[in-house]
Amino acid sequence: MKKLFSVITLAAVLLSCLVPAAAFAADEAETEEATLVDDDWYAAVPYESWDQFEPVETDQSWYDVYKMPGDVYAICCNGQWELDICYLILGGDQALLLDTGLGLGDLKSLVDTLTDMPVSVLVSHSHYDHVGNAHQFDDVWCYDSEACVDTLTNGIEHDVFAYELEEGMIARELPRDIDLDTYAIPGTEVTRTVKDGEVIDLGGRTLEVLWTPGHTGDSIMVIDEANGILFTGDTYYPDDLYAWSDDSDVTVYADSMCKAADRIADMDLDWIYPGHNEIVTGTDVIEEVAGDLEQIVSGEKTDYVIGEEDYRYYDFPNDIRIVTLDEDPA
Repeated sequence: MKKLFSVITLAAVLLSCLVPAAAFAADEAETEEATLVDDDWYAAVPYESWDQFEPVETDQSWYDVYKMPGDVYAICCNGQWELDICYLILGGDQALLLDTGLGLGDLKSLVDTLTDMPVSVLVSHSHYDHVGNAHQFDDVWCYDSEACVDTLTNGIEHDVFAYELEEGMIARELPRDIDLDTYAIPGTEVTRTVKDGEVIDLGGRTLEVLWTPGHTGDSIMVIDEANGILFTGDTYYPDDLYAWSDDSDVTVYADSMCKAADRIADMDLDWIYPGHNEIVTGTDVIEEVAGDLEQIVSGEKTDYVIGEEDYRYYDFPNDIRIVTLDEDPA
């Protein structure tokens, strides 16, 4: 997610310079102010890194669309602070739409302008900012998880994500007639579930499903080895990584990142296409995040700051931040 827990008060910064790291650990941790959203989050949108890709003109100002290496369209939901990215992956006779955003835009009509092939939706996990427009499509897939199937089938009530619709969270005119005070995500039928290691054939193009629980229990990555792409959903994206939700598990997260690093070690992958923010060149960061998570799980990493919602904020020398509940991993 586009989680910007990166603005710490000046007092916190000064304190971190004056007080030994151990003072921030466990029961001695100081509680610091951290902001959920930078007031000027939209000022840098779209990020400069998108300039390297070919923009696609559309009639929908809610989305920024790019033609990506590997015959993929990146559909960036840049009107809302999560900065979700959906990917339309083109095969020989079928297209796969990976994730659908929060649902505020008319994604179906946009996709219809990009391909004439039948489109199946696959969600990388069941969080609201990835399943929002799934109901617009007839063929909806998810990981073989009861929780994921239930979420898609039943939809998500307004109160679960109401804060995402508050003032300051939306920076573009809504493309549809939506009441932000009541908007909820409709349910839809799940037509197929996928398992770990399953190969999806789009007609001359195959994708491998990699189950990577940790951020959520139903999180997956998708490997497109032939085109040098790793789709990571929210298991990795270039920002604070979250392991604090109801179905997060730091230990499982570490295992999943190690599994992913091992699986792709001998592959020649050029790109990470994540669920938020911007594209990443190369895949070395997967192994780096695996190592950082292992430090938390093993207890080697003892310095952290207690921030908003009393979460632990672990910062690493490689500029990766991991946010967890204020408890030691099991």
